[in-house]
Amino acid sequence: MFAPGTPNAEQHFCVGDLTRWSGIKRCGWAMHTGHYAAHNIHQLVLQRYTGQEPAFVELDEVAPMIGLAVGAKAVASGPEGTIFGEDVLKAYFKNDLGFTICWDWMGLGGRNKQEPAA
Repeated sequence: MFAPGTPNAEQHFCVGDLTRWSGIKRCGWAMHTGHYAAHNIHQLVLQRYTGQEPAFVELDEVAPMIGLAVGAKAVASGPEGTIFGEDVLKAYFKNDLGFTICWDWMGLGGRNKQEPAA
C-alpha cells in the first residue's frame, strides 16, 4: 500500500521497481512484491465481504545483494562479500539460469506433497 496521506492510499498498491525498499531491485524482487500485493489485496476483499480483520504482509529490510550469471560461471555479492565460480552458478541459478527456481516458487508445476504451501 502507499504511505498514509497519499490520496486513496488504501486502494493502490506498488510492486517491482517503483517500491521504496533497501535492496537491489531485480526480477525476483518484482515477483516477491507482486506476491505481497496480491496477498494484501485478497485481505482487503475478505475484509469487505466477510468483515474479517486483514492480516497484511510488509516488506522487510534486506541488505543489498546480487547474483549475476556470466557464461559458465556466476558472481554473487552481498553483506558477506563477493564470490564467483561454477559452484556459485549452480547454487544461485541451477542449470537453467534460475528458470526452475522461479517455476517452483510460483508453484506452476504443482506442489510437492512434502512442500508446504507458500
